Amino acid sequence: MAKKRININLAWLPRVMPVIGPIIGWVIAGWLGALVGLLSGCVAWPVLWVALTFYFMRLSLKRQRQRVAKLSTEELRQITTNPASRDMGFAIMELDRRGVEPPLPSLESLSALLTSQDSNRRGLGMSMLFALYPSIKQTGWSNMDPPEVWRERIASLRNESHEPLQLPRPPDTPVSDLSQ
Repeated sequence: MAKKRININLAWLPRVMPVIGPIIGWVIAGWLGALVGLLSGCVAWPVLWVALTFYFMRLSLKRQRQRVAKLSTEELRQITTNPASRDMGFAIMELDRRGVEPPLPSLESLSALLTSQDSNRRGLGMSMLFALYPSIKQTGWSNMDPPEVWRERIASLRNESHEPLQLPRPPDTPVSDLSQ
């Protein structure tokens, strides 16, 4: 039987605690309680909210890592070559944990993102292009540039020789051959 997840949105809590804190303080201890309630509502509750947000983010990341860990090596390799996948980073980490050299997206696979009509997708493509191909050092490029400009840039990049990023490996770490 699957666990039932409780999904509670606590985004409203920090905004109302500076109001609820003094009311509770007034009921308990009068004016001094109202002052203490105001201070605790303005200071303690936002700190608690940040702590809870951090906790739930860590829990979410843990679930994502566990979900990706259940995938086969071949499925993980497919995910790492898809630059639009939200699980790409988790797949790279899992393959690295397994001792398998992760295949990174090719320049051709990034071209779909870079020539997209959506500037946010072009921005994602730019980030991945510069992260995965550190030999490309261009200034003045923007995700606001139209797709036609990006098509010309990709064509010029294909004519040049750019090596993808080599992930650092500790010495004496076994790396499986990707051709197997």
